[in-house]
Amino acid sequence: MTVHLINQRSKLLNAVPLMTDGDTVIVTSDEAAVEAITAVADRLVTVTLLEGTSYRSDSFRVPETVKVLSEDEWVRYTTSAESVISWG
Repeated sequence: MTVHLINQRSKLLNAVPLMTDGDTVIVTSDEAAVEAITAVADRLVTVTLLEGTSYRSDSFRVPETVKVLSEDEWVRYTTSAESVISWG
């Protein structure tokens, strides 16, 4: 499993092709939240949003499978033995 930190919306298109089944995607950018969820909808990856990231959109309903991470959980993900790739 690889953890992908999406920090900038502009990096999302570069990250998606490198995601594989079982990866975790953590979105830290308000502007990238909805786009990231949509971009990986057909993949077997776990999407998580950093607590405080807003994902408001009148035309999009956030799937129930999307998790929200606290800052403490984010630290555990990013300091784990898993590979971490930070995009932006």
